[in-house]
Amino acid sequence: MRPGFGNQGRPIDLFANFYRMKFNPRITVYHYDIEIEPKCPKFLKRKLIHKFAQDNKATLFKNGLPVYDGNKNVYSSIKLPVGNDAQSVEVELPEQVDSKAKKFTIKIKFAASIDMSCLEQVLKGSGYGDIPQETLVIADIVIRHFPSMRYTTAGRSMYQRPEDSKRVNLGEATELWTGIYTSARPSNWGLVLNVDESHTAFYEEQPVLDFMAKQLKMNGAINANFSLRDADRMILEKHLKFLRVSVKHQAQKRQYRVEKLTSKTASQISFDVEGRKMSIGQYFKQQYNYTLKYPHLPCIWVSPKEKNTFIPMEVCDIVAGQRCMRKLTDNETRNMIRATAKKTSHQKTRY
Repeated sequence: MRPGFGNQGRPIDLFANFYRMKFNPRITVYHYDIEIEPKCPKFLKRKLIHKFAQDNKATLFKNGLPVYDGNKNVYSSIKLPVGNDAQSVEVELPEQVDSKAKKFTIKIKFAASIDMSCLEQVLKGSGYGDIPQETLVIADIVIRHFPSMRYTTAGRSMYQRPEDSKRVNLGEATELWTGIYTSARPSNWGLVLNVDESHTAFYEEQPVLDFMAKQLKMNGAINANFSLRDADRMILEKHLKFLRVSVKHQAQKRQYRVEKLTSKTASQISFDVEGRKMSIGQYFKQQYNYTLKYPHLPCIWVSPKEKNTFIPMEVCDIVAGQRCMRKLTDNETRNMIRATAKKTSHQKTRY
């Protein structure tokens, strides 16, 4: 038991990056599990749930809107006519850059109901037990729902792509992005929102050939006869794996996810086209009137892997907004520290 409070010295004002949150403790929040088919990336899932909510705003949600965590959980203050058995709803979107599908099926079923009054009771000291964690999860999702549709999310942080004049190159094909970290926390003053500045490394938007040059520390331009050693191909594949690339040989800049690099070069890979053998280079010349400049480089094998879709590296760009998940090099870490170290007085102006 604390014996008392100190009374010596002089009182000072403290500035904390916590903000009081207000919520209605007299509501029940309804939790629903969802599944989307066919599979699609997280940013497209958000578009689908938003379209579903907008289409049914007046009928199902009584002019309110649900919130979505980007994975499998939707929360609504309005109880939907959905039980424990999943119900299917079709949602249609215009063709997206990384999905040919226009129609998607959302399977939705009831998961739980959460009484928000239990959070207020615990915060005021009139309740018993630990803080109900699901109520804090709901508060976090409510805060991040709409910003997540506009900004790039990573964990509890949201990032905005820097303007060209404010970009900070970290080296090794990465750049610094600055964002906002948010987290709902219980406190003696009630529910508060912790807000802080966040920094992380994202891959630069760039041609895959430039990405290759940086990762393999190549100097000078490459010529038409340039090829990769197996060891270099494996290093490059390790850095490219699971990144999204966009293609520039088509009118629509479609996006694909990298599975691996082919062991054969674009000039060595062939397939049947209307009964005759054709190389990747010949196909691009016939189909797109594009002559490969670097036919001795491997191709990018994109998802889904079983479809055996191979795209020459020279027509691919790294898509912006992809967080660098590997451990940063010493050089990248050093550059990030230099760019993000700020005086306390400057930090305060951020909040």
